[in-house]
Amino acid sequence: MKSIIFFLLTLFCSSIFHTAYGKDISCQKWEVVDISFRASAKNIDPFATEFGAVFLLEDGTKMNVPGFYNDDNNWVIRFCPAKEGVWTFKTYSTILDLNKQNGSVTVLPNTKKDRHGAVKIHPQFPQRFSYEDGTTYFPLAFEMDWLFALDAENDKDIPRTRKIVHHLVENNFNKVMMNVYAYEANWGEKEKIDPKYNFAKPSVFPFAGNNKNPDHSSLDIDFFKHFDRVMAHLNDAHSRLVTVHDYNFCRTYPNLVDFISIQEWRPNLYNQMLQATKTHSAKPVFNVEHGGYEQSMHSIFYGAYIDPVVCLERSYTCIFAGTYTTYYWQNSSWYEVVYEPDI
Repeated sequence: MKSIIFFLLTLFCSSIFHTAYGKDISCQKWEVVDISFRASAKNIDPFATEFGAVFLLEDGTKMNVPGFYNDDNNWVIRFCPAKEGVWTFKTYSTILDLNKQNGSVTVLPNTKKDRHGAVKIHPQFPQRFSYEDGTTYFPLAFEMDWLFALDAENDKDIPRTRKIVHHLVENNFNKVMMNVYAYEANWGEKEKIDPKYNFAKPSVFPFAGNNKNPDHSSLDIDFFKHFDRVMAHLNDAHSRLVTVHDYNFCRTYPNLVDFISIQEWRPNLYNQMLQATKTHSAKPVFNVEHGGYEQSMHSIFYGAYIDPVVCLERSYTCIFAGTYTTYYWQNSSWYEVVYEPDI
């Protein structure tokens, strides 16, 4: 089971989510604020319950933000404003306690020099990215599939996650490709892996039940509360760009994705990437897997290109052809995650 999702990294990688319990609150532009509500209703299915809020700015800008259940009768509206001013909101829900709750959010100017808003498609160059404030964004992606699992059993902190993400930022990577959930893999020199770096079979699970006997009718709140901490550390929020790690889907349904993901390994990589930019001239193209897997202490994946120089060359080839690329280091790209590469 593998679901790929991209996340933007901040320079400092500090959590940007904060929770507000009052109805009249303030935050900065592009800051993520959680507005918390409580409901006394019992014996309901929270995953089949309608809940959200409509936000209205003084200039007429409107946002419909869906909410979510966060356990223990706690419900959350996650708001990330892109405009300054006073936003008023009114909730809607099939639960009486949560319906027609009013409040306001005063949005102040942004004071964080490294916070530029969400990543968007460039308004003038459709095959390029930019931030909401117009600053150019050039993604340098790193795959770390099992990042979600590093601190999954730690309900207090995410020290392993912070440590490895710090190394990525130090090396100027600003995008992470990771799994929402993954379990096991049938490749690699598993017997050589230090157990503390082996996350192939995480004990956490996104659904009720477990990996062997899942109950897909319900979600595991604790799993997503942990995953939320990882998302906060990576500085992501909601309503962001969407793609699918499957070129057949992107090619067949290009209007359903914001940018094209392609997995291309063939030796004539430059020509293949150049053709992809011509085929999808109205969207950015991201080669999520170009066949380069830099080998380190031992082999996790037997790729055709494992020398670090060759891997770098293939990344440059993608970029020179007008596409974006993802880098792999075998000892952190799959179920083995060496979160202390400096030791």
